[in-house]
Amino acid sequence: MDFREVASTDNTNAALTADGDLYMWGLGQAFPVPTRVDIAEPLTAISANLFRGVALGKSGNIYPMTGLGAPSTGLGEAISVPTLGAVTQVSADGVHVLALDSDGQVWAWGGNEHGVLGDGTTSPADNPQPVHIPTDELITQIDAGYQHNIVLDEQGNAFTWGANQSLESGSISEPIVSAARSVESPYRVAEVSFDGIAATNLQPLSSRQTLVTPPPHGPGFVDIVLVLDTFNTHVVNPILMPQRYEYVAPIELRDAVLHPTYGASWSVALTDSVLHQSTRFRVVDGELPPGLELSPTGVLSGNAEQEMTSEVSVEATNVIGTSSATLKLIVTAPATPGPSTLPTVKPEGSANELASTGFDPSVYLVGALTLVMLGGVLSRQRKRDHSTHTMNAR
Repeated sequence: MDFREVASTDNTNAALTADGDLYMWGLGQAFPVPTRVDIAEPLTAISANLFRGVALGKSGNIYPMTGLGAPSTGLGEAISVPTLGAVTQVSADGVHVLALDSDGQVWAWGGNEHGVLGDGTTSPADNPQPVHIPTDELITQIDAGYQHNIVLDEQGNAFTWGANQSLESGSISEPIVSAARSVESPYRVAEVSFDGIAATNLQPLSSRQTLVTPPPHGPGFVDIVLVLDTFNTHVVNPILMPQRYEYVAPIELRDAVLHPTYGASWSVALTDSVLHQSTRFRVVDGELPPGLELSPTGVLSGNAEQEMTSEVSVEATNVIGTSSATLKLIVTAPATPGPSTLPTVKPEGSANELASTGFDPSVYLVGALTLVMLGGVLSRQRKRDHSTHTMNAR
């Protein structure tokens, strides 16, 4: 026979054909050969463990395998999961069942002595109940173990809950974990250096992310050396990431004349605060017209309160250096607004010159440096930034 999926309990086997037919056999000499089970619709998946099995119908209905002791009795009454999406996966333990729908929502029902339903209680449930998984990502895989569960999201994060006598649910002190929790990495970032100079302000954001401030350095690519350790202080060999980080000089500010309109809301960005997320701006000399202010990210905005002309000196600073310029602000009445001449910006020392009307976002790459910690590989894409930097580890 052409079987495409199999499952087994403690004394019975089940197999699913490519056409969605179910065959079962076992129980010693009772059913020594595969016997076709009566089903109401073609099946798409089966799962079994110890004394419980379930089958997923093409319609999304879930059927208990009540025929584990006698295949000819067929499947049990259909169980409907109250989801707007289609059920895509099922997984059965000896006392409970998990289901996953196309929206990434996990459902659970059955016995709950060890908190396997993930609802914070140990009360059983006859009907499918939603399980809260502490992630914003879609869940892509589920598996019901004996009295505990593990699920995986699309970013590779794992979550567990249930019985914890063998620490299978990720706690060192609780015998039962009745709500899903993230599986933490055993590693943490101990040291980071850029071109041999240690980074500062290491701030663990989670077991997968550490925020660091690179040391001052000239523009260009540098090597990163990452030292990891485990929480029992065992130091892991340093990891060399050659030419993986690029220091980018602060933007070059140019003198400019700006024309806010009196009595009207007005705003202009001296640079793109996303592409230059770690550059900080400030007024170092002079005063802005009343009602206007310069944000640390380089946005000049507000509602000018009177017609006037003023000049201010502004600075843009990051770990590489400082750029400054003089801005002349002429606040005019609404009837005679003047054109605004925005400052032209470019990355110092870059071969990519920026047009006078702005800059090409493709010149910059901003993002996190991804590190696969458990025997994996480091992301090969170079990420450009020049101050506070987040390093992700998986």
